[in-house]
Amino acid sequence: FEIIAAMSGKVEEVNIDPFEGDEIVLSHANGMQTKYRSVTGILVKVGDAVEQGQPLATAAENEWNPSAGVHLQFEVYEEGILTNPESLLAF
Repeated sequence: FEIIAAMSGKVEEVNIDPFEGDEIVLSHANGMQTKYRSVTGILVKVGDAVEQGQPLATAAENEWNPSAGVHLQFEVYEEGILTNPESLLAF
């Protein structure tokens, strides 16, 4: 499945790691950071500006957790602190 940007921002890191899964890190104007791990076919590079909903990559498997199959590990950080993304949803 396609991975899209949760919010507009800037690509800070693109890390290639077949064991844990390739990763994209975005920074956002509100000081938040989002991380998308276990992806393939990355469509962005460091320094790119991205818009909310823009395709970033495709979900993939990784060697670290093969039983998870194709999946996305999505993380949200507020001021460097890992935050449950569910607490940010409007519904």
